[in-house]
Amino acid sequence: MSPQLKKFGKNSIIYFTGDNDSNIYILKEGQVIISYIPSDKLEEEAYVVKPGEFFGLKSAMGKYPREETAMAATEVVAVAMNENEFLAVNGKNEQLLLKILKALSKELRETVRKVNQLTGQNEVLPDVGLFNYGMYYFKTKQYKKSKYCFQKLLELYPDCSNKDEALAQLKALENLISDDFSADETHQTLDSALGKTENFVEKVEAEKEQQSSEEEKMYYEAVNAVMASKLEEGLKLFKQIFDDSNTSEEYKSKSLLEMGKILKRMKNFDAAEKVFKKFITDFSSSELAKEAIYELAENYKLKGDLENCKKLIAKIISLQPADEITTKAKRLLGSLQ
Repeated sequence: MSPQLKKFGKNSIIYFTGDNDSNIYILKEGQVIISYIPSDKLEEEAYVVKPGEFFGLKSAMGKYPREETAMAATEVVAVAMNENEFLAVNGKNEQLLLKILKALSKELRETVRKVNQLTGQNEVLPDVGLFNYGMYYFKTKQYKKSKYCFQKLLELYPDCSNKDEALAQLKALENLISDDFSADETHQTLDSALGKTENFVEKVEAEKEQQSSEEEKMYYEAVNAVMASKLEEGLKLFKQIFDDSNTSEEYKSKSLLEMGKILKRMKNFDAAEKVFKKFITDFSSSELAKEAIYELAENYKLKGDLENCKKLIAKIISLQPADEITTKAKRLLGSLQ
């Protein structure tokens, strides 16, 4: 799914704690309240997100459920995008990257502080801190996490002072868990905390390397233009990409869909309808086809053609598997009643 401009009414929920929404949001207009319960407290805490700030980053990049609830405190307009799109769009924004690194570093420091409190330690060396992680998870019977900590300790600090104890703990753990501790499990546990900053930088560099093609550079230039509300400029760039015979099918389809969205925002509903229909015809097997059908349904609603709108909503709901677009279609149907 390409970056989307989303609108939320006052007091509406953008996402709940526990949701698997993988979007990263950049707030364009309004205010959003983020509420959460810290792991070491019982009372809920909250903070306000203001225009120009992002939210939903940590869980989206860590690929785990939301740990907080995001609610629109006012009428809200936000740009929603996935991790790769976020990095591609903002990969050269040094101020934003620094802000992200600071946020992730703060999260890591807070995690270390909590573990140190639980283990009775103050300031500790990195190898000792990692050993403490392993012991903490061992004592709380989170054996796979404990095993990973000790393995990581011996890998990073082979001559550490706790080497013998770590080896002994690993031997004990062999009797408690099986040896099928997969890489996927590993990356979903402590690795996301210990190496978050380093992994983020690596991902940024990887995204920069992937931006070598002209079509990709132009595509994200167009995305940036739309995000800055320069709709005419964005439309022109997307059309240029689409009309270029050398453009890959991926970027032809993505650009055509964005052209339709822009025309819809410009209230040129007839032109938008033609673009969405062309997409559905020419790119029927695209992973974006369902999104295009939804956009056409919404366009029909804005035109006042509720009959065709309902027909397309029914089609979307019938498509499996159900996903975020299915949910949006159901909400659209509810708005018609």
